[in-house]
Amino acid sequence: MKLYHKAMTIGFLLLLLAFLVWAAQTYMENKEKKSAVIIFDDTVKSGGIYLQRPPEVEALDVKPDILGWFDTWGKPMSRAKAETCMRLGITPLITWQPGEYKLVDIGNGVHDGMVRDYLTEIHEIFGNNTVLIRFAHEMECASPDKTTWYPWQYYGGEQDYIKMWKHVVDIGRRIAPNVRWIWSPNRINEVSAKWYPGDEYVDYISMTLNHKMDQKYHFTRFEDCYNGLGRAEEIKKYNKKVILSEVAYADDDKNIKGEYLKSIFDYVRKDDQICAVVFFNYDIDENRQYRFSDDPHYINIWYDGVRQLHEWNKENENTD
Repeated sequence: MKLYHKAMTIGFLLLLLAFLVWAAQTYMENKEKKSAVIIFDDTVKSGGIYLQRPPEVEALDVKPDILGWFDTWGKPMSRAKAETCMRLGITPLITWQPGEYKLVDIGNGVHDGMVRDYLTEIHEIFGNNTVLIRFAHEMECASPDKTTWYPWQYYGGEQDYIKMWKHVVDIGRRIAPNVRWIWSPNRINEVSAKWYPGDEYVDYISMTLNHKMDQKYHFTRFEDCYNGLGRAEEIKKYNKKVILSEVAYADDDKNIKGEYLKSIFDYVRKDDQICAVVFFNYDIDENRQYRFSDDPHYINIWYDGVRQLHEWNKENENTD
C-alpha cells in the first residue's frame, strides 16, 4: 500500500511538473507573440494608408503594413495612433513637421529639448520596432515666383535646411535608433538635389505625388505621372530605396480614378527601387477630394492592391 501511495505521489508530481513546464512555455510563446519586434523590411513590397482615427484602422478588412499620419512640433504626439500600430503590428510613417520654428534655430540647437522629448517618447512607445519619420517634407518649394505652403520652406535656405536635418538626425540616432529617416521633397529634380542632406543622413527617398484632374498635366496612369512629374530617372541617381509616402488621385470620373489607383499598385510591383506605397486619405478641407476609404469601390481596389503586394512578396520569396 505504501508503495502504491508513493507511486501515486510521484506520478502526481510528474504530471504537475509537466503542466508547469507546458504553462511556462505557453506563457513565453504568447509573450513573444505580443512583443514581437516589427522591423521594416525594404526587400519586400509594403502597402499603407493615411487614416486620422484609430477606429478606422480597426475597421479595415485588410490590415495595412504602414499607417501614415502627421505630427507637428509644439503639439502632442498622436499617441492613440502609435498605440494602434503597436497593438495591430503596423509600421508607423510619421510626417514630422517643424511648424513655425526657424531652420537656423533648430540647426543651432535652440529647440533640442523639444526634439529630444518627442524622440524619447517615440522610443518609449515603440522600443525596437521600426518607426519611419518623414521629416520636414516638400522643403524645396520656396522661390521668389512660387507660393509656399509650409513655414520651413521660407524660414531658411538649402544650407540651413541641411544643417537642421543633420542635427535632428544625429539626436534621433542617439535617442531613438529604431527610427528610419525619409527625405521627401515635393518632386525629385535638379532643384530638390540642393536640399539633399547626404547619403549618411538619409535612409529612404520619397516624394509627394498627389495628382488631380485640374492640374496642367493630367495623367490617367500612375506610371506616366511618376516618370513625368516624379522624374523617375532623377530618383534612380540617389541609389536609395524609395517609399512613396504620399500618393493620391482625384477625378470626378469613378472609372478613371479607379483605374489610376490600380495603376499605382501595378507600377509599385514592377519597380525594384520602390519598397512601399502609402495612400494619402485625409479629409482635410480642400484635400477632401483625395479621400477614398469611405467609398466601397475605391477601398476595395486598395484592399486588392495590398493583397497583390503580399502575394508578390510570397512569389518572390519562393523564387529566391
